[in-house]
Amino acid sequence: MLGFSIPKLLLLFFIILIVWNLFKFFERKAKSRFTEERKSQSDDDALTECDKCGGFYDKKIKKRCPICTNAFNK
Repeated sequence: MLGFSIPKLLLLFFIILIVWNLFKFFERKAKSRFTEERKSQSDDDALTECDKCGGFYDKKIKKRCPICTNAFNK
């Protein structure tokens, strides 16, 4: 019952392989979540101040301020 046999060794090998792949999957998932959070934090820092009203808005908006609708003359 406690002896070594080919089916037992193969079963042990497959169990170890499955557990190994599960750990790799969860590690990749956690790493991607961390990079997404880090990217969203860096996007929050990308703000520009309006010259007219002094409000802050996203740098991606280039035509006008969404608070006071001040058109840019650049």
